[in-house]
Amino acid sequence: MHQLLKMVFDLVGKSKILKYILLGILSGLCSFLFINVLTRVVDILIAGNLTTISKKYPIIFSFIILFFIWTRRTLSLAVIKLSQQLFWKLRKQIIALVLKANYDQLTDKKNQIHSSIVSDINILTQASTTVIDFFTASIMAVACLIYLASISWILFSITLGIAVLGIIVYTISSKKNNQNFEKARSLENNFLEQVNTILNGFKEIFIEPKKGKYIYEQKINTIADRSCNNNINAFSGFLNNQIIGQVLFYILITSILLIFSITLHIKTSDVVSFVFTLLYLLNAIEIVLVFLPGLMRAKVASGRLMRLKNELEQAGANNAIA
Repeated sequence: MHQLLKMVFDLVGKSKILKYILLGILSGLCSFLFINVLTRVVDILIAGNLTTISKKYPIIFSFIILFFIWTRRTLSLAVIKLSQQLFWKLRKQIIALVLKANYDQLTDKKNQIHSSIVSDINILTQASTTVIDFFTASIMAVACLIYLASISWILFSITLGIAVLGIIVYTISSKKNNQNFEKARSLENNFLEQVNTILNGFKEIFIEPKKGKYIYEQKINTIADRSCNNNINAFSGFLNNQIIGQVLFYILITSILLIFSITLHIKTSDVVSFVFTLLYLLNAIEIVLVFLPGLMRAKVASGRLMRLKNELEQAGANNAIA
């Protein structure tokens, strides 16, 4: 992840990225502020103290919603611009380095270059559109945890224990998922190599169709099946993590409502506020888990791109010396 962030920082600029992250934090805090005010109003309703229509809360809610709309729209437009800048800057950089390489160097890396321009850069660009939302959801999750701690330390400790359990489950399975994404990238290279073999040798294949049939049946079919199964396993692993996390939180919410609220003698208003906030925390965690596969693929893609750029830069330097 560090390498991915470094590449984005270098290409777009630290000041712009920090501005986008700040907008993401403000967007996340707006959502948290909405939850905070909402739970307070619910507490007042439960206590029976909200008997007349008040101007105070409609004004507060309107301000929060308008500020959220501004931060969200500004952030979304900035991310669209960021993704397009990143996409074309990376493509231009790779092409510029290709032009400095000699024929033998280019021939050896032709499939790798093609795969990086078509696949890796696209994966990285898609990740750039989600990384800000990833950080926004993360800020939202931290804010919710702090608020939960202010409501009830006992329930917060239980929630933290469940969260740690979910992190342990994720950590155990994430290593295998990352290996599957690395394997998927290698299989993609092999697939493109066979496609280029067909395109470059189409004249021979047209004259002798058996060659094309052999490549298709023995090479492409095999790679396609392996890649399909590998990708299914990788995404299934992240899906399992997501479901396990959801189930743990559903069990926690059910336990708080039916068991802990009674055995720990917690006030009804605190239980309601805690559960409301837990639901928002669950939503933030789900967003993080949904984005993780894409970010892990981007991590693999950024690693491949960095290696390719370094190799092409070295080749260009050698040519200049020669």
